[in-house]
Amino acid sequence: MRRRDFALIVLAGMLGIGALLTLGAFVAGGMIVAAALEGILDGLNFGPPPPTRAETELRVDGSVSRTVQQEDLAGTAAEWDGVRPVRAAPAENWNMPLATVPTDRDGDAWIAWGDFPSPAAIPDHLKDGAAGPTRLVRTPTVTDHGLVREYRWRETVLPSGDLASATAALQSARAALLAEWIDYRAAVLAEGLPEGTNIEPLIQWLRTDGDALTEKLLLRWLSLIGSWGQSGGQSDLSDAEARRWLDLLRQHGLDLSNEDSSVPTKDEIEERIGPILEEFIRARAFGADGEPVDAETAERIRRLLVPSNVDSLADAPGGLSDAERTAIETAAAVALYGSTKAKDDRFAALEAAAAISLWAVIASNNDFALRHTMPGVLLETNGLPLSDGGTDGSGPAEVLFRFQHLETLPHGREMFARSALVDETFQQKLLGSVPVRTREEIETFFKLVADPDAAAVWAECLERESVEPLRGWTDGAAGQLRDLLLGGGGAAGDGAAVGG
Repeated sequence: MRRRDFALIVLAGMLGIGALLTLGAFVAGGMIVAAALEGILDGLNFGPPPPTRAETELRVDGSVSRTVQQEDLAGTAAEWDGVRPVRAAPAENWNMPLATVPTDRDGDAWIAWGDFPSPAAIPDHLKDGAAGPTRLVRTPTVTDHGLVREYRWRETVLPSGDLASATAALQSARAALLAEWIDYRAAVLAEGLPEGTNIEPLIQWLRTDGDALTEKLLLRWLSLIGSWGQSGGQSDLSDAEARRWLDLLRQHGLDLSNEDSSVPTKDEIEERIGPILEEFIRARAFGADGEPVDAETAERIRRLLVPSNVDSLADAPGGLSDAERTAIETAAAVALYGSTKAKDDRFAALEAAAAISLWAVIASNNDFALRHTMPGVLLETNGLPLSDGGTDGSGPAEVLFRFQHLETLPHGREMFARSALVDETFQQKLLGSVPVRTREEIETFFKLVADPDAAAVWAECLERESVEPLRGWTDGAAGQLRDLLLGGGGAAGDGAAVGG
């Protein structure tokens, strides 16, 4: 299922309870206004920032080199070995080395490069004034297991101050628009339902869970805009992303998941949304007798909340004629605002504020392309592998991280890679052979030495520079470690260069 298909069908279903009417309204109308504003401002050179690129090499000894391209260096120019102005190379040209980007004194970005003794020494080159660094580096974890050295790299890009501020303003506009819509639709329901109908639990849900849900879904939607932009809108929605949407809905009382936890198809969602919404409304709306409203009244509530193009069929269950709906909505508008024009003006102002806030978010967006090289064979990453380092572990391993700034919302975009460098010389010295060389063998070794018993006996082997402590183990992870390193009988090991 395409991302857009899944998102729209989920939004359509949520519109059935009204919680996302406001979000849908200003996303649809606001995007048009935002696109127009962006086009005008692009013509005045007020477009998004130039792309951010980086090339990083983590060396065997833990030192690191980094070259970056970005709009400005956030006051860190003196901390690099060299800097020069350039016309920013597009993020999609990530395979074009930054060293080959021509110098351009009239350019829109800078390239800086340097060698550093450790990742912690890399300048905080992604800053946004008082907001502080937007790059969080966790010093790589380097674990030396003797036979193999394991490298773990984590780096997180946080939303810039501009993007965070623009997103906060957009959320404020969303909340104001949603609150206004709830007030108005509550008045519409009061006018259009039988006297004594209690819809307060439903309205309360909209004000609490509905508000929280739209806040979270807006952030997910903004993040998807970023990934759509990177892929040209052609990528399929991953199961992981689909489950995020489904989990958000489930947390707030709307479970659209399949019983086997698989992601439902578009047809499955469309088939079950009606009964789910009916049950949802009946659990939060009650008749004068205190009992849940009947199915027809539940459908009438849905149609008064979010009219559709088929709701004018007055003879359908819960149906309303156009004239009846107009009369109900006019009466509610007059009661709340004094006139329908005043109501329309109020919503137009709120929608305009939301559209401008949405443009500010989009204008703060830019592309990121970061290449990362590590020693040895690549074992794991959440990026795109460019080189696995070779099955013999000779390396280097290389990974590409492509994303847009919007994808850092709300808590940052983490980049993770894990590799391993085989020490064949040490294996020959200690074992007389190289039993740990391939990716499968490396992963098996790491799994075994994670066991407390196996870890303890292996630490003793390294301390004594002998595999003798391992020979007596036949069971458990330590026994499996002996079989991996010494063979089934445990006869190999302790070469001539190392005493037992």
